[in-house]
Amino acid sequence: MAGFTLIELLVVIAIIAILAAILMPVLQKATLRAQQTQCDNNVRQLAIAGVTYQNDYHGSIAYGGDAGTSGSVCWLQTIGNVYSQVYNLRLCPCAQTVNPNDAYGTTFYGDAAHCWNWGNSQYITLTNEGSYTFNGWLYDKNSNPGSPVTSIIPDTPTGSYFQGKLMHPAETPFFSDGIWVDAMPDNDPSPGTVDSPYSAGALANLYNPSMGSGSGLGGAPISRVLVARHGSLPAASAPQNARIRSTFIPGYINIGFVDGHAELVSLNNLWQFYWNGNSLPQNHP
Repeated sequence: MAGFTLIELLVVIAIIAILAAILMPVLQKATLRAQQTQCDNNVRQLAIAGVTYQNDYHGSIAYGGDAGTSGSVCWLQTIGNVYSQVYNLRLCPCAQTVNPNDAYGTTFYGDAAHCWNWGNSQYITLTNEGSYTFNGWLYDKNSNPGSPVTSIIPDTPTGSYFQGKLMHPAETPFFSDGIWVDAMPDNDPSPGTVDSPYSAGALANLYNPSMGSGSGLGGAPISRVLVARHGSLPAASAPQNARIRSTFIPGYINIGFVDGHAELVSLNNLWQFYWNGNSLPQNHP
């Protein structure tokens, strides 16, 4: 029986290559969609766990941990000590490992494709690593007297806390994709405000955004959640820079809200939520 000729083999190989070229983008898109869906479920479950914690303990999550806790702990351990299932929700499928290049001392900041490590090791730990950012305006304003919370979270604006009876729970972010444990975004991008790095024409790094610097609210700007973690391309391949005001900002993050729902949000729309009591929604700056 005669075998395949060289030309026939080359034709078969060419057909396989063409099919692979057609199928690979489809498979990649399906994988990204599955990751986005899992991440959406994670932040939704975190929001529900956070609300449950608030209701069960009649107060907001303490900054630095609960009273009586030995040392300072992040919100993940605070909630996880009561509802251990949240540890299974702490990592976005798109950002499950630490990037050693993002190290600051013994702390590792996250980026679009990597999780943060709030602790003393670059190794994965249940209590110190995650891919999600807590809306710091929702900390208990009376927690840990004498800690930086008193300067970071002032008594105003009113309505920033659960004790202040949030008026817009469906539009108040609780947990979201981000590069650090917490953030305190403000919707005013004009010069001189806490988010002035993102005033007109500012170039935002969407892959490895600025953590912010200094003390007070200016140390935790919206840049901590302005990260292109989700979209039509993997984070490492997506556009990594955009100019605020002048261009469309590519990319998405998942946000879990105080009312317990979650949604995939365009980076252009991050200014349209009630991050705190005085942070009135506005259009893309």
